[in-house]
Amino acid sequence: MKYGNNTIEEVIATTDRILEKINYIDGTFNEDAFNEDVNKLTWVWVSERPTTLYDVLSASGDFSLISSLVLRKKLADLKRNQESLIKFEEIQNCFVDDKLRLFLNQNIDRTRVRFELKSAERIVVRHTSVFPPNTNEILQNREFANILTDLIFFTKKIIGNYERIDDDIAQLDSLVLSKYANLVLKKYIPY
Repeated sequence: MKYGNNTIEEVIATTDRILEKINYIDGTFNEDAFNEDVNKLTWVWVSERPTTLYDVLSASGDFSLISSLVLRKKLADLKRNQESLIKFEEIQNCFVDDKLRLFLNQNIDRTRVRFELKSAERIVVRHTSVFPPNTNEILQNREFANILTDLIFFTKKIIGNYERIDDDIAQLDSLVLSKYANLVLKKYIPY
């Protein structure tokens, strides 16, 4: 969750930074930084689709094995919030693919900067391009500004889901540890 949340927060910060340049254009900007920011706009994150304990117990008819009503409710909350996260990620991903990328590919040279993922670290790779920069024109494009405004709207919807899931997991951990004090919880590390 943390990596996905960090990715989504970076998209929001980048979008805010570009919108600020649009709203307060003064002619001073760093072309390399702008190209990096444009690349970051297209970052998306798709959370894993876990089979939860809730799914397993519900499907098997053994949900009654969990005697604690509080624990059952928290498992159901986690399941509901995971499903909500999946829906909002799909909406945001579709917006990025269908609207944002389409606009960027038609109007901006995206060949100058690419990010590569190495050991969970994003590495910036710069390239030369035969296309002249057109940053000033892009920063004065109303459609671009409106797409960025929509990107923030759709992306911020995801943040609330991450917060609720983190809260659900913390409460589940607390409930389990209160019953099994000697249990050692292992942190999930995706990379």
